[in-house]
Amino acid sequence: MRQEELLRIVERWNINPNPEYRGFRCAQCQEYIIKAWHHWLKEGGYKTPVHVCQVCQQNIQEGNEGNDSETKEIERAKFQDNLPSSIFRDISGIVDKWELPDEAVLLPFTCDKCHDQVEQAWHIWTLLDTYLVETHFCKKCGANIKSK
Repeated sequence: MRQEELLRIVERWNINPNPEYRGFRCAQCQEYIIKAWHHWLKEGGYKTPVHVCQVCQQNIQEGNEGNDSETKEIERAKFQDNLPSSIFRDISGIVDKWELPDEAVLLPFTCDKCHDQVEQAWHIWTLLDTYLVETHFCKKCGANIKSK
């Protein structure tokens, strides 16, 4: 999927500056899923995975994006200093090691810190440099996560 398509999808989300513990949803249809096509958005001020279910992946490949909701304004300042410094350091170290492939891969979800497979995780958005970044921590690795 092209970066422009991924950016259009992400710009429709209601991104929360407070960490949320929940399951994973398809980026397009918002249905809860346990495995997804993992795409990487690396443009438009984002560095984030974009998870797409099998049905939406096929629809998008066929040119049927199917979501015409409006884009949301993101107040990036809300994502700066929104986490305890220890969690912010963990996330910064994780993101520094990310390899951001150009091709999507069908995978189950994992914790970005310990890499255990998970069906629910802390969804954490923060601002690193000029990028909005989303990471996912399992319950154990995210035990100390609280928004400021």
